[in-house]
Order: sequence, then C-alpha cells, then structure tokens
Amino acid sequence: MKKTTIPEQLKSTLQTSLQNFVNKTFFEIPVIIEDPKDSAHGDYASPVAFELAKQLQKNPREIAETIAGQFKKPIFISQ
Repeated sequence: MKKTTIPEQLKSTLQTSLQNFVNKTFFEIPVIIEDPKDSAHGDYASPVAFELAKQLQKNPREIAETIAGQFKKPIFISQ
C-alpha cells in the first residue's frame, strides 16, 4: 500500500469538494497545492478559488467559503 503525503491527501480532498461545487457548471480547474507566500496563512494553499472566480465572474472569497463548507476535513488537520 502506497503512503500518500499530506499535500497529496489535501489535493484529493479538495478535488472532491471542487467536484461538488462545480457539479452544475463544470470547469476544468487544475488543483494545485502549494506553500503559502505568507506562513501566517497556514502550511498549504491553493489558487483554486481565484481560478474559479475568473471563470464565474464571482468574488474569490465567496467561492473559497463555499468550497470550504463542502470540504471534508481530513483527520490530520487540526483546525
């Protein structure tokens, strides 16, 4: 059995949440997990909400909050 890294697990979880979010209007959005520019923003970041905001002409914060509401928090995330 292959062990997955935390970024790989986050990417998989984010992909699932993203599929739920864009189910009605499908867009090809690459799911990227990266280090945030400011470490005060956490250990990992993803530009997914910004990419969707461009395509949907919506506020990226609203999109991020909607996706986060559907995000199934993995057991290794403490907050």
